[in-house]
Amino acid sequence: MGSLESRMTKAAVGAASAVAPAMAGRGAAWLFLTPFKPNALTRQQKALMARAQKHLDKGEAFRVRHPGGTLQAYRFRGSVGGPTRGTVILVHGWMGRAALMAGFINPLTAEGFDVVCFDLPAHGRSDGRQTNGLICAAALQAVAAEVGPVEAAVGHSFGGFVIGLAAEGRAPMKSALDVKRMALIAAPNSFTDLATRFGQEIGLGRRAQSVFEKTLKKIGSRRLSEFDGNRILGGIDRPILVIHSRDDEEVPFAQGAAFQALGEHVTFLPASGLGHRQILYAPSTIRSVRDFVARHGIRTGRQGAVRQNFQ
Repeated sequence: MGSLESRMTKAAVGAASAVAPAMAGRGAAWLFLTPFKPNALTRQQKALMARAQKHLDKGEAFRVRHPGGTLQAYRFRGSVGGPTRGTVILVHGWMGRAALMAGFINPLTAEGFDVVCFDLPAHGRSDGRQTNGLICAAALQAVAAEVGPVEAAVGHSFGGFVIGLAAEGRAPMKSALDVKRMALIAAPNSFTDLATRFGQEIGLGRRAQSVFEKTLKKIGSRRLSEFDGNRILGGIDRPILVIHSRDDEEVPFAQGAAFQALGEHVTFLPASGLGHRQILYAPSTIRSVRDFVARHGIRTGRQGAVRQNFQ
């Protein structure tokens, strides 16, 4: 929190934590579950977003109903007039939108896949003011039911967490997402660490932090540790690709590396110098995801070149 506004917010939250910890903790949960529109985008980033949205608008736009309202989705056909190799669903991160995943569309449709992306609940052109991982996982399942069967799901940051929850299928969901492969880019693994760091960033005191975590536990109907990635994906043995940059300041690199403990079905590609957001647009990321989806893994002949890009 380097800006004057952020420092003032942290000071105000710290004071509220001391005087009214219960109110501060509940207020923190409200902030945590509200995907405010980012206001720190540069002019160049806004221009890139606008171009990406124009690309999405060339696809087949459709709406999908889910318990929280309706979702804005887009479909791009990979095999016009011929059989498709299946559908790949792209899932953006927190405070993002479908347009941020546009870089994967052409490489995957060129391989013969139909590609579907959508705005998560309370994001972009979808309905809602607040949301959480379980609501978003149910939304992903609703999209999959509309366009499936699903060959692969590709998620960035929070989107990777959503894919894991949907594939786990634990209550309140009625079933698990049937997906053959998953690619997780800069995805969080430790939800407990995420909640702790959020509290520290906004200045929550100890008692307010406890209220904040208890509120999240009540909403999720399980302990926060049960939302950790290796717990969620522990019973899933389908191929998983994990890409994470060592200099990621939003989701620590160690969280991506921790997915390797799941077993040999996980391919981990460490990156350098790509941070949390640039990794999504890096040619090496897009090639690796394409190869993983299209060829059931990173091709042996390209493995050396791919790893060279990521080391």
